[in-house]
Amino acid sequence: MKTPLVSFFADVDGKTYYSDHAKRFIKNCRNLNIPFIVRELETKGNYRDNCLAKPRFIMQMMQEINSPFVWMDIDSIIHKPLNVFDDLVASCDIALAFTKIPTKEDNSISLPKASPLFVNNTNKGIEFIYKWVKARDEIIQKKIPVFDHEVLVQVFLKEIKNIRIGCLPVNYCIWPGEEEKVQGEKYITMGLADVDSKQENLKHFGFDEKEIQRQSVGNKFVEVI
Repeated sequence: MKTPLVSFFADVDGKTYYSDHAKRFIKNCRNLNIPFIVRELETKGNYRDNCLAKPRFIMQMMQEINSPFVWMDIDSIIHKPLNVFDDLVASCDIALAFTKIPTKEDNSISLPKASPLFVNNTNKGIEFIYKWVKARDEIIQKKIPVFDHEVLVQVFLKEIKNIRIGCLPVNYCIWPGEEEKVQGEKYITMGLADVDSKQENLKHFGFDEKEIQRQSVGNKFVEVI
């Protein structure tokens, strides 16, 4: 794999969840011979604000690297080499992994995840990230209670007809603990932090306790170093 993975970490709520995962993530990449760039950032003070730092950090890395890369959350688990991202350089401006999201009507819809996110060094790829940053700045200004992922989906739905999008299956964004439910090769398991301010944010956003716990798996299924 030639395309580097890019990530940052910033501990929050007095826990070392993210710095612990940074060590594991780096070891994970080295074991699989995957190039990576990992930066430590000063915490913004709570989980939501740290998440909302992601679009602007990606924009800054895009300007610094000036070549294609893949953003990945630092608590992601990589199971196999990710050569698919090298293949996407010739055909996509961005690429996202899709997973099924359950709804209140007992069915599900497929939506893109914010990790992994392949960003190509094309005009459209660059423009997409700038629009994500702009939308992020607007929701902060208006104090709309969402995370970076909801803003990404908003931009994605607006730009879907204007950009070359690569779609990766759930094998690249597996829910922690559900690896055996996924057919075919397993490539990436998502991280789902269990830090206090995340759970407080989810409660404030109207999530019930069952869903809060579902989205706060933490290290239940992960061995960290």
